[in-house]
Amino acid sequence: MNCIKCGRKLDSSQEVPLCQECGKAGSTIKSSDPSEVLELHIKSQKELGLLPEDFRLSEVGTDVAKKIIHELLALGEPSEVVANTVLGFCYGYLCHQKEQEP
Repeated sequence: MNCIKCGRKLDSSQEVPLCQECGKAGSTIKSSDPSEVLELHIKSQKELGLLPEDFRLSEVGTDVAKKIIHELLALGEPSEVVANTVLGFCYGYLCHQKEQEP
């Protein structure tokens, strides 16, 4: 797994995929592309087994998540806030999908 801020290869899986240097208080995510941030977080959560391997957001879900990420990045929120928000959104989405199953 790679650090989502600087791209450095990490030796172990972490809940928030940041290298030690980037994980210091106040760090913000390097990428300003919400699509890339969303993809990185979903991938890392799948690798940690926190999301099912077949987890996918719908087009509408992806658009909503990207808008949320864009706003968080514009506010300069730390990477932990972005990571927790993405994870919460994905779990909420997953729970909603499970409720919709017949």
